[in-house]
Amino acid sequence: MSRRDATRPEIAAFLRELGRRFRGSGALYLVGGSMLVYQGYRPRTADIDYRVELTSGDDGLFIQALRATQRAVNLNVEAASPADFIPLPRGWKDRSPFLIQEGGLVVYAFDPLSTALAKIERGQERDIDDVLALCRTGAVGVDEIMAGFEEIAPRIETEALPRIREDDFRRKVDAFVRRARGAVLWDERDDTEKGKG
Repeated sequence: MSRRDATRPEIAAFLRELGRRFRGSGALYLVGGSMLVYQGYRPRTADIDYRVELTSGDDGLFIQALRATQRAVNLNVEAASPADFIPLPRGWKDRSPFLIQEGGLVVYAFDPLSTALAKIERGQERDIDDVLALCRTGAVGVDEIMAGFEEIAPRIETEALPRIREDDFRRKVDAFVRRARGAVLWDERDDTEKGKG
């Protein structure tokens, strides 16, 4: 049976069911599209991506609860985060805002800076649109993205996926910065024109 895309109410239902089934405790981070949908940046996502750090209960029990929950809600669920692809900037946990607690699971939105950098590196149009949305709402700033990249750049060769090269990644960041600043300027001009009406 094919699984449907996840909307915010469906992600919320997934979290409630998982919190009910899992008897342990820990931090669960919504990642990528699931984070963006839950926070209202876009209406749906194909997968609920997550990262979990347990403080009690073992991984096997968590996986059992997760699989039972996945069958109950009929959604695609995958363990994946920016840490699987790129080095994370320092302080990523502190930048991960609290969302909700369900049972013993405290749910956070994964660090928007790390999310932005990973999406810029992947570079698909949907990814760039997502990062522009994060910038427009102030969840992350263009200067912050630039500084975050400079921080992780020395670790790319040893900590990122082998396909990721620092020079290519830097070009993608530079291209995004130019596009983002152009988008901001255009938005400001548009607001000014509306004010004249």
